[in-house]
Amino acid sequence: LEVLTRVVRHPRHPVQDATHVVISIERAQPLAKDNAQPDVMDISRGGCRLRWQHALEKGEPIVLRVADNSSGLSLELPGTIRWCRSSNDGSYEAGCQFDRELDYEHLGELFIAGFLSTEEIAAS
Repeated sequence: LEVLTRVVRHPRHPVQDATHVVISIERAQPLAKDNAQPDVMDISRGGCRLRWQHALEKGEPIVLRVADNSSGLSLELPGTIRWCRSSNDGSYEAGCQFDRELDYEHLGELFIAGFLSTEEIAAS
């Protein structure tokens, strides 16, 4: 029974170099006159963790776009915000669950581009 109640989580990989990658979020209710974009903290096949200056609402649909001009990689990852909490520095962290799992090919491209570390973040 324990096996049936355990939540299976995909390994999370921290972002190691986002200097050459363009990240943007599309929200159903865009913020007026604000072009600031979030930082992606880590990505798994099932979702990502974001840090942003704005709170995201639990249940809010978003589209995360990741583009790397040097490799030509362009991903559009629709998902749903599952949680959001404030940080000590005044920013917010949020967890997004992708509508579909990120396939291994695209995850591999994120490793090759140097965007993601192959190191795994321990489950908390």
